Amino acid sequence: MNRGNSKQWRQVQRIGGIVGQQIPWLVLLGVLGTSLIATRAVMEQTPDPLARSYWIFGAMVIGGCLTSFVVGNRYTHLPPAPGRVLCIVPTYNEPPDVLQATVESLLAQTVPVDVVVIDDGSSVPVIPSITHPRLQWIRQENTGKRGAQVAVLRSIPQERYDFILTVDSDSQPYPDACEHLCRAMSDPSVEACTGMIYVRNHRESWISMAADLDIGSSCVMMRASRSLLGALETTSGALAMYRSALIYDHLEAYAVECGTGDDRWLALRALQRGKVVAVAEAGVETQMPTSLKGTYRQRLRWARSWYWMLPFVARNLSFRQMISPVYGLIQLCITPLCFVFMAAQVVSLLRHPGSENVGVLGIFIASYAVVRFGLGALYIYRRPNVTRADQARLLLLGVPVAVGLNLILLLPTRYWAIARLRDNRWRSRVVSPGSA
Repeated sequence: MNRGNSKQWRQVQRIGGIVGQQIPWLVLLGVLGTSLIATRAVMEQTPDPLARSYWIFGAMVIGGCLTSFVVGNRYTHLPPAPGRVLCIVPTYNEPPDVLQATVESLLAQTVPVDVVVIDDGSSVPVIPSITHPRLQWIRQENTGKRGAQVAVLRSIPQERYDFILTVDSDSQPYPDACEHLCRAMSDPSVEACTGMIYVRNHRESWISMAADLDIGSSCVMMRASRSLLGALETTSGALAMYRSALIYDHLEAYAVECGTGDDRWLALRALQRGKVVAVAEAGVETQMPTSLKGTYRQRLRWARSWYWMLPFVARNLSFRQMISPVYGLIQLCITPLCFVFMAAQVVSLLRHPGSENVGVLGIFIASYAVVRFGLGALYIYRRPNVTRADQARLLLLGVPVAVGLNLILLLPTRYWAIARLRDNRWRSRVVSPGSA
């Protein structure tokens, strides 16, 4: 279906929503039931109070997060907030066809969006491919994504726009994405919101397929619960909306302070004023790296920005807003201990076949598999623009590959990022050996 036809797209979304109401609840009940059974078995076979406590805590977190995703914050009952929307699209060495698709998707939004595409010093200058009264093309010397955004905002009076929409140059919002973000902005306590990210090139490689499942499962597991608290500590560069006053009030600091963590920097300032939420109905398709090297560079950048935010979080945010960062720190500390525990279980099993370790190890593996496939199923079932064959491939192949990618690359990168905190380079779209 042509997603540019917004009327057809809305009709498909409504029908899909009605048909699919029961499936997420069945998946949720299956995961929760498995968790209860596994918890009871662990209590019977594991006398260690520390292991018991951690298992119960983990089961409660998983249950709470999945329930938050199924129940979720919804803003569909609210009208779109009145006011003008400006979308800034910085672009650097983007393939022309990809950039054109991004611009077309923005001009096709169900609410009017003014668009400024700023060529941030691409090696081959961007040639304007579309003419529209709500579209402007400009070019500047290379200053980076943040520098491009700031240059546009400095040229426009603050009072002209009520909301600033940011979209990456390789991303295509669905026709009603901006409308749904504006619905969230009808809540005056919401200062910023972000959409649901789907990997458009998930068919290109095993890596991009794993990235689709990893990012989607992360949205299911953590983003929905943080959004329910109004305490999402990062937005997505692929699709995010901010109140214009927020950005203009911090414009000079934003120009120099935030390094490569642009979206997280803005989200944290938004949390000082109100809520930052995720809007599941606001979908956007974006490109992801298809190689291990590209994925490593991207995730290293994300991990560094997470560490950079911690001092600000500790100084400026409330207890409710700090729940997710604190939980993330706890997980970082506990994860190596869990690997040591699992290794000890395997060694004990090899030395004493048939012991109770078989039960404990089996429970852990079975529970982990159920949770991972449950997360994948909750994400995939609601994922638009994929065939049934794609859904089966993403679930049956994507979930195991995503687990493997986490173990061999993504998890180690989070720890390696601690040693690379001083590296403030994007390291993307390198056009020469000396570029960064």
